[in-house]
Parts: sequence; C-alpha cells; structure tokens
Amino acid sequence: MKRFVALISLVALVSLTFASPVLAAPPSNDDIGSPTVVGALPYSDGPNDTTEATTGATDPDECFGGPDASTVWYSFTPTTSGFYGADTFGSEYDTTLYVGTPDGSGGVDVIDCNDDSVDLQSFVRWEATAGTTYLLVVGTCCGGGVIGQAGGGGTLLFHVDVALPPPTIDVSVDPVGHFTTSGTATISGTVTCSGEVEFSFVEVQLTQRVGRFSISGFGGVGDLVCDGTSQVWSAEVFGDNGLFKGGHATAFAFASACDAMGCSEDFNESAVKLRR
Repeated sequence: MKRFVALISLVALVSLTFASPVLAAPPSNDDIGSPTVVGALPYSDGPNDTTEATTGATDPDECFGGPDASTVWYSFTPTTSGFYGADTFGSEYDTTLYVGTPDGSGGVDVIDCNDDSVDLQSFVRWEATAGTTYLLVVGTCCGGGVIGQAGGGGTLLFHVDVALPPPTIDVSVDPVGHFTTSGTATISGTVTCSGEVEFSFVEVQLTQRVGRFSISGFGGVGDLVCDGTSQVWSAEVFGDNGLFKGGHATAFAFASACDAMGCSEDFNESAVKLRR
C-alpha cells in the first residue's frame, strides 16, 4: 500500500514538473478596440506590466519600419481645443509613442510619433480639436512586433496633460552676400522665432561654381532672440575646398528653435550674388 501511495505521489510530481506554465493575460488595453480612456487632466496611469501585451494586426508601422512589440492603447477626447502632450516618462523600458485618429477601418491615422525624447522614454505633442477622439499607442522600440504575439514591454508609466505650443521659426536669405580677398563669404537674412525656446540657431551651406570646381562651406549663428520679432542674422562662411569669389552662388539656410520637448525647423534655399 505504501509503495502504491508513493507511486501516485511520484506521478503527481512528474505531472507538475512538466505542466505547461500559466501565462499572464494581456492587459485590458492590449487592442485598439479596447483602449483605456484618459480621464481628467493631468492624467497618470501605472505602473503597469505590458510584457504580455501583443502586437495588433492594425498597429501603426510607418514610424519605425514595422509595427512595434507589446503595444497598449489609450483614447483621449479633449473638451477644449489646444495643444496636448503625452509621455512615458518614468517607464522602465525603451518605449515608442504614437498619436493619431481612428481611420475608420480599425487602424489609426498617425499624427506624430516619437522615440527617446528623454533617455529611452517618449513624448508626443499635438494640436487637438475639442470633441475629437485621439488614439495613443505605446510600443516597445523599434519595430519587430509579430502580430498576435508578445515580445517586449516592461513597467509602463503613462501621462497626458495640456502642453505649451511648440516654438515657431521662419528664416529668409538676402539675395546679396559679400566675400573677402581671403575667400570667405558673409551670408545674411532675417529670422523670426517665438516660444519657450531653450536654444536656437541658423546654419547656412553656401555653394558656388568657380571654374571647373564647386566650392562649398558652412557657417552659422546661435542664441537667437525668440520674442516673435524679426531680427537680422549674419554668418561667415569658410570654403571647405577652395575660396569663394564674386558672382552667383546658392545658399541653403536651416533654422531651428527647440524647447524642452522638441524642435521646430524651417528651410530656405536661395540664389545669392556675392559682392565685395
């Protein structure tokens, strides 16, 4: 009898040893059809475990070269038009973040997406219209998701709140520049920027055909006054492979103004004539 009881115990132990592990269920907002509704602002959700979240068949794929792993969804319908921001700050894995609107076919029309805004966490800012429902999806960086399977995730903290408008910037290039006998050129123009700007700059690339050669060089200026008024910028450009001369050239100006969460940019390509 004792031998029979021992045999039963051994069989039970073996059965337990080789039993399939019990997997945790995906989070309730695993699918685009069941997003967590963002409530009163400022909104905070988590910490939540997203390791068992799966990749959906209609997850966005245009930002990182394929749908991300372990995506979870939120929906937000503002009552007031304006700028809003969502982030994953404080999360413990490499997140991605998308914002968009339902496309009517079970997917999302992406407005913006981000990876690594602050360290490995993400931030998106968008201008929202009151009464419009926006979808926000958090994934694991960057692509590589397999539809219907988990494979990423971690401990997620998610936030939504009102945001400041992004900076604005607009740059122009004067049609006349100047050159010196030493072969340097000076390119000028105007720039207007505004917002809670932490840093700003104008860079210019100048190219000129001199005989059989194309001379090019770069210059720039920073610390713009971003108070909404127009100001003059001027940059000295040194040729990387020769000397600039009098005559026609092409200037490509790039301007950027950045706050703590992102940058605004403007470009201007113009024909200029270099004079003494």
